[in-house]
Amino acid sequence: MGMLFCLQSSVLRWHKAFKDGRESVEDKQRAGRPSTSKTENGVIHMKAVLDRDRHLSVRLMAEEVGLPKTDVHRIITEDLHMRKIKHTRGSFTTTMRQVTHHSL
Repeated sequence: MGMLFCLQSSVLRWHKAFKDGRESVEDKQRAGRPSTSKTENGVIHMKAVLDRDRHLSVRLMAEEVGLPKTDVHRIITEDLHMRKIKHTRGSFTTTMRQVTHHSL
């Protein structure tokens, strides 16, 4: 197992917060627009895009659904359990496929 560490500035900030009365390590509510990319609708939309064309790049999918590339990649890998595979017969092609326990 790798070593875990925290920057001294972070330790000092947490120490001060607990010294000043903080009782929980949970994040406090923040103002601003909540993330919408991980909603059920976002996952369904990404699945529909992939079902239509699995040869699209993450960049093109992100443009189509209007989400950042990092969110699209996270939905594909974590929610849809898919990964990129490469075929090299004739020409170079990339596609996405469902990851199963048998394919690992």
